[in-house]
Amino acid sequence: MVGLSLYMWFQCRRQGAVTFWAAIVWGNLFTWWLSPVMAYVAPSPIANRYALNVVSWGSYIPGWHTSRPQLHIETFFAAQMFMFPLVVLWAWAQLVCMNYLTRRLPHWSVRRMLPMFLLTGVISDTIVEGFFVPLTGAYAYPRAIHGLSLFGGQWYQLPVINIVLGACLLCSPETFMVWISQRRGTTVHIFRGSEDLAPRPQSVLRVLAGLGLANVVMLVYTGLVGAVPLLGTGAVPAGTPGWIWPSG
Repeated sequence: MVGLSLYMWFQCRRQGAVTFWAAIVWGNLFTWWLSPVMAYVAPSPIANRYALNVVSWGSYIPGWHTSRPQLHIETFFAAQMFMFPLVVLWAWAQLVCMNYLTRRLPHWSVRRMLPMFLLTGVISDTIVEGFFVPLTGAYAYPRAIHGLSLFGGQWYQLPVINIVLGACLLCSPETFMVWISQRRGTTVHIFRGSEDLAPRPQSVLRVLAGLGLANVVMLVYTGLVGAVPLLGTGAVPAGTPGWIWPSG
């Protein structure tokens, strides 16, 4: 997170303006308040209980009635809060894939390229979580349906529906904005109209645009993730670490 912040600062200094990715990082940083929405019905995903954390504020959300609320905590660096800005890394990975496909398929229209956003988003999410979850143990999906998960039945299983939701919402909106602006040689959509402003109001407006976009995207994402358990849950896999799901 520190390295990402420094990179964004140097990027803004180099360009003399708040960049799109800097605005998105700032926006994602202030989406931490939405984390309990993912546990509106049942705790999913579940963060490492041994990580630095605080008690969830989900009980203050009207109607919040998650089962086993003691399992839903708010971690600072493991899965929520200050980790949310790192979602931008998924978008960067997807943008690399999309730029590669654009060079290989220059004659394809925007409409024909749209399915590629879902495909590259799924690939990016799978690679990131496929390594991050088992290597760090920061969080897991122990109640996912085994037959609808990658590595189903293992404690580090990844529910396919969550991967698709991540691909459609956490990566693709931002990636598409940058990709289409590169393709058409225009300003990123949410920054249009700010080009002629003085530096200070321009910076404020761009940061607010990033905050708005990130919070809308994260609200939809957390809401849909929170609804996934309504489709069904599976047994907690044998061997699930106690820091994720206590045996008692």
